[in-house]
Amino acid sequence: MSEQTFSVVPPNAFAYIGFNRRYTPFIPKGGNGYFSSSFPDYLIIVEGRPSVGEIRVLLRTATVPQGDGVLVAKTMSDNTGQWRIDGLNLSYRYDVVCRVEGYNDIIFSNVKPKV
Repeated sequence: MSEQTFSVVPPNAFAYIGFNRRYTPFIPKGGNGYFSSSFPDYLIIVEGRPSVGEIRVLLRTATVPQGDGVLVAKTMSDNTGQWRIDGLNLSYRYDVVCRVEGYNDIIFSNVKPKV
C-alpha cells in the first residue's frame, strides 16, 4: 500500500455563520487511534473493483455540541482502494464518510478508532 497523507483541521479554524458571527469548532487533541481500509473493512470498491475515493472523518459527540460533525481528518484512497488515517483521539467516536464521485456516500456512524 502506498503511503497516503491526511489533512487535519487546525485548532484555530473557524467558519462564518449568519451575520458576522465567528464560530470556532471543537477539535479533539490527537491520539494513537486510527481508521484504515482494513479496519473495519472500509476498502473503496466501485462496481466490484478497487477505486480511488475520498474518506472524511467527522467528530461525533453529544457532549461537545460545537464539535459534533466537525471535519477532523480526510484522505484519498490509492488506486487499490486502500487508505489510512492515524492520530485519532480514542476518547471520541467518529463518523467515517466514504465518497466516490457519481455515487451516494457511504457513512459508517458512531465508530471508535482502533489502536
